[in-house]
Amino acid sequence: MKKVLAMLIIVITACSFIFANGQQEKNEQVTLSFLNYGDVTTPEGQASLQLQEEFEAQNPDIKLVADIQFDESYHQKLAALLASGETPDVFYSWGSGNRLQPVLDANEAIDQKQFINPENFAANAMIGAGPAGELYTVGIGVGIHSAFYANTALLDELGLKPATTYEELVAQVSVIRDAGLEVIAYAGGTDWVQGTCLYSTLLGRYGGPEFVADLYNNKATFTDEPSLRALEMIERMYADEVFNKNTVLADYGTSLSQYLNSEAPYMLDGGWRGGGIEDPALADATLWTVLPSMPGEKYAGTTNGGVTPGYAITASATADPAKLEAAKKLLIFMTGEHANKIRAEIQGVIPSYKVSGEVTFLAGTANQGVLANSVEIITNTLDNFVTGDPITVSNTVIMEIGLGTKTAAEAALEIQTAFENN
Repeated sequence: MKKVLAMLIIVITACSFIFANGQQEKNEQVTLSFLNYGDVTTPEGQASLQLQEEFEAQNPDIKLVADIQFDESYHQKLAALLASGETPDVFYSWGSGNRLQPVLDANEAIDQKQFINPENFAANAMIGAGPAGELYTVGIGVGIHSAFYANTALLDELGLKPATTYEELVAQVSVIRDAGLEVIAYAGGTDWVQGTCLYSTLLGRYGGPEFVADLYNNKATFTDEPSLRALEMIERMYADEVFNKNTVLADYGTSLSQYLNSEAPYMLDGGWRGGGIEDPALADATLWTVLPSMPGEKYAGTTNGGVTPGYAITASATADPAKLEAAKKLLIFMTGEHANKIRAEIQGVIPSYKVSGEVTFLAGTANQGVLANSVEIITNTLDNFVTGDPITVSNTVIMEIGLGTKTAAEAALEIQTAFENN
């Protein structure tokens, strides 16, 4: 009897140990460090925080050690973590340029395409800035950086229809100018507008969706045909008085004011500028489109946009298989369909993910999404890749083209020289 009792105690003890051990394994969490981004008092920060909290609730097996920072405090925190070797496993990241450089210098930037299905994202969101096309960040949105607004009511008064080709636009110049109006409200006196809303658009029209990335990776030069043709087209637009020299003096507020006050039937600006058209009648009369087709263009109907920063897994996180799997879960969640819908609703961000079904945008931001979805190819914006002196020089020489003090060929050479010396 004592032997039986002893055996029973042994069996119960063993079972208890196995059960307890199983429970320990079941309850064991993978710890993941996460550096998030946003000002929690703004829609951007609120969306980031909401998604972070949703992920934690849905994944109790992952312990998220998260920190959310904003603006320069974010970059200072990331730099400090990289310097100390306490690299976050997943972090909010820029895809190129100066903001990515510290991550590259720390050898923590890796191709993110291996962790996602690129087919689920917009094509331009999957163009990597790495020398071999590496995608260092999965962007969480896209934006239209060059939209062509047409006041159809004003055009009707002038007996005109929205121009769809450059030739049609040129034919309208005398009618519009005879009415005492500008043809295009354009903030040419604001230097970044020249590169973002015009030059980048034409680089895409003549060079295609990857030309800007090729410039950045030294696979193309600013004196190559696509860039030279783009600058020559700008030169021609001033010669044809589609733009006049007044636009080189127009600041950012002036151009919007001209359009709002029906002093120009067209406006060239970013997709975000449409939010300033608050008059319901003008908003209803405004056609959101892209620059008319240009002579000799190779990529018709394109416009440029930018992929926003997004999220990335660091090289350090790949060393531990369990941590890597958890990191992939977080990356896919923060850049996936649900997250893109939330950002559209809270921030008005155009999804980079190919969202199924209808997307609800923040009030007043929907037209940019409609335009983005109607454009077959969204090409890259130059200053999303190239930063520093080359951008300053390119914006300046384009203004000089407008003033007639520099030729397209001279401008192309100056930009290329600045890029080589950067």
